[in-house]
Amino acid sequence: MTDSSAIGGEGQVAGQGAAISSGTGPLVPKASRATQLWLAVIVFVLIMLWLETRNGPHGSYNLFLSGDSELVGAEVFIDGKKAGTTTSSGDSGIGGAQFYGHVGDGYHLIEIRKRGFEPFNQRVLLRREGYLNVDLKPNTGLD
Repeated sequence: MTDSSAIGGEGQVAGQGAAISSGTGPLVPKASRATQLWLAVIVFVLIMLWLETRNGPHGSYNLFLSGDSELVGAEVFIDGKKAGTTTSSGDSGIGGAQFYGHVGDGYHLIEIRKRGFEPFNQRVLLRREGYLNVDLKPNTGLD
């Protein structure tokens, strides 16, 4: 048996008023969270893109030096510190020599040294990426 004081008219529980209907009243839809979900996805993707593309200690190259085959084996100095040695471009299709490096934005002194050739020095302003073609001149010994 049920307590008649606990049940109101038309199947409603006393004290809740019109919160529960007998099933014949209008349905009120829930507010959609789709907008919030899409906004969260967009923010997540933007953060991931920023983390992937920001300047950091990851090994992506942003400085490319190239030259003819005489440049192969030359020492590369960036801001007075040895950064590496040029290598043959091999099967890359461009021929000659190449060097890839990573440096921050701003002014940098690029120096290339190879025995039998005059040193190559050039100050460059690097913004994101830099390409430099190097032409070494033979050392005539008349310095």
